[in-house]
Amino acid sequence: MTLLRLRLLAVGCLCLSGQNPPGELNINLPGPPELRVDILLRALERHAARLSPQEEALALRDAFDEAARASQTLKRRGLPGSNVESRTNYLVAALENDIDTLSLRARILRRLKPDLAIKMLEASVPPMITPLSCQQAWTWDVESYYQALTILANGGFSKREIAAGRRLEFLSVYALNLTSASQIAPAAALIREVKLEDAEWQSTMALFVSRLTALRDGPRAVSIGVVPTGFNHILHLFDYCRSRHAFAIQVISAYRAFLAANASSVCEDMLAKPSEMPLFARQFNSFIGENPGLGIRPLEFEEVKAGSIDAKAQPELFEVRANDGALFRQVRALRVKGSDLNGDEWKARFRELVDEAQSSFDKGSMERSDIFHEQCALLMALRSMSRDSNEQSLCDQALQRILENSPVEESSPPEWLLHVLEFVKAQGVTNLVASKNAMLSAYALLATHS
Repeated sequence: MTLLRLRLLAVGCLCLSGQNPPGELNINLPGPPELRVDILLRALERHAARLSPQEEALALRDAFDEAARASQTLKRRGLPGSNVESRTNYLVAALENDIDTLSLRARILRRLKPDLAIKMLEASVPPMITPLSCQQAWTWDVESYYQALTILANGGFSKREIAAGRRLEFLSVYALNLTSASQIAPAAALIREVKLEDAEWQSTMALFVSRLTALRDGPRAVSIGVVPTGFNHILHLFDYCRSRHAFAIQVISAYRAFLAANASSVCEDMLAKPSEMPLFARQFNSFIGENPGLGIRPLEFEEVKAGSIDAKAQPELFEVRANDGALFRQVRALRVKGSDLNGDEWKARFRELVDEAQSSFDKGSMERSDIFHEQCALLMALRSMSRDSNEQSLCDQALQRILENSPVEESSPPEWLLHVLEFVKAQGVTNLVASKNAMLSAYALLATHS
């Protein structure tokens, strides 16, 4: 990344240099690429950086390339009813901070002038979204990327370029290249939100209908395309098409074709009973029954019955040991029965638990990320129970040491950041700005501009 120094409007003792304001934050920090890009974007988003427009554009261009090296390429969305206490859903939660490749790039595109953003995007390869197996307990979430595309389509093309078909070509390549059911809902929303002239809109709709009809995805395709919002967005697009007096029937017909073509292989968690009409088909048929004038046939059981039923979702669970949960039970016991202890007894027991939270995982073969999550959760729970500033400081020091030294910062940066942001919000920045960990220090300093 370009060697730039962002001058932050920090105050007094919060400056990294320890001098009077303004302090300085170096975006060329050592560490994972997604964290470096995220720090740059947070600094710009919070007006904490003093850069000329040319410097900002240069930094964002480099950040766009750097984002390709992020450990996760796409944001994820958990399945309805999936187990929160799992590795799978911890990563889902961690990626809510938009530090996967596609979400980082979407944030970058929104900061640039639309014409510059379009040039940058067109110099890159459009995202290819891979099919998901039934065992993978998540769906892809590309909503923020499509929101950025909507902004670019509305503000990045001149009337001459639109008349020449440049915007239609852009949408065809970057928004309507439907390779995954996860694109159906955001693409339908984009079509409604981009201000398209009639001829351009007709061509856009023809592309969408054609590609939706032809879309073939993995066995989780139907659940992605229907739950939680896929069908609703199709219905919104249907209403919008009726208001423009074209393509309403074609949209529903294309969606029917998508359901029928992708229903032969489905996931077990999508079916109540294999011998019954699946829920997605009943929902579609209910709509058709309410709109007989469309002339579209309801889905028949033979069209949507599962030729093959794959396994249900299998979230990756945390490693379980014989004594797992013992410390959490002890912390809960202190919370519930701590009033029975006198002051000295409470302090001694509290310190014991803080020490155990830091050291009890040293032995055994637990995954480092599992240890990290448990330690952070335990110490944050203890912190919330602290009775005075000394006990709170004890927890803060322990958490800071763990965050400064955890290998999870490199092995899974989104999960490390999830705990950093929670800690920074709770603890403030008094001690963290001076942390020996450059990334932790940077996030603390940026918190002064939240």
